[in-house]
Amino acid sequence: MKNITILTLVVSASLLFTTGSNAQTKVVVVPMPGDTEFIEVDTFDRTIVVGGSGTDSENGAALLAALDLVTTASASSPWLILVEPGVFNLAASELVLIPYVSLRGAGIDVTTISAAASSTGNRAIELQGNNLLSHLSITDSSTASSSGAVVTTGNRVRIENIKIVADDEDGIRVDSFSDEVVIQNVDVTAADRALSAQGGNVDVVARNSVFRSTGDNVLNVGSGSSVQVFDSELTSTASSKQIINLLSGELEIGFSKLSSTSTSTINTGTTSSGDFIIYHSHVDTGASYSFTGNSDTCLATTTPANFFASACQ
Repeated sequence: MKNITILTLVVSASLLFTTGSNAQTKVVVVPMPGDTEFIEVDTFDRTIVVGGSGTDSENGAALLAALDLVTTASASSPWLILVEPGVFNLAASELVLIPYVSLRGAGIDVTTISAAASSTGNRAIELQGNNLLSHLSITDSSTASSSGAVVTTGNRVRIENIKIVADDEDGIRVDSFSDEVVIQNVDVTAADRALSAQGGNVDVVARNSVFRSTGDNVLNVGSGSSVQVFDSELTSTASSKQIINLLSGELEIGFSKLSSTSTSTINTGTTSSGDFIIYHSHVDTGASYSFTGNSDTCLATTTPANFFASACQ
């Protein structure tokens, strides 16, 4: 067989979606100068690429239509949705990733998904389990209670390399009994809680991230949840909310920075039995903290060194 040196440039490497268009399944590889053969590669058996050259609304409709094409995803047949540069406006619709379907954009502030709904419990993106969400931005101006820009409802979910701006709701909401959730390299600004782990979540890990809240707790740990935060910043500009709200869960924070203009840094419920461990971290606030539970456990090594001294072992 003739050896062909090929340029690693894919000329037609996408299934370009516009409203009502048909998918293509060929990749044309261009040879280096001097070679004369073009190679067509039959590929993308379980990958859909969504083009971003339409209007924001057209792009959003194309993205939703692309998800409708995936009906057979499973552990042995996972799917990937690749989203080109552009703005994809979902309006009041929700983008739901069923199990074993992942979504990857072209980069933060390069691929942007926007949403604006008013229904209670609405979410811009829902991850139902065994999903990866990465390399994009999300702007969510939805106005409803119990909502989130990104909501997990299943297990084994990864959220990484994304930016979220949520005007009136949670940034990332780990819904009840979602386990093995990994969040890394994210930048979240939320009017509600930046990261909320609802009750019963196990093995929620956040690292190398920035979480900001302008109107509520930065981090909420629900009853029975286990959350770890490493190498991250938790910042609140809410005047009457704690950075952390810990309700009968387990929270470990390491190598991080906490800053607030609030009246206190951490709050625990009056009947709480939560466990709080913080080490090699800096607390940048003039406010105190509030441990109101009867059986909370606190272990702290921070700067300033005596910040939690009177309530921690």
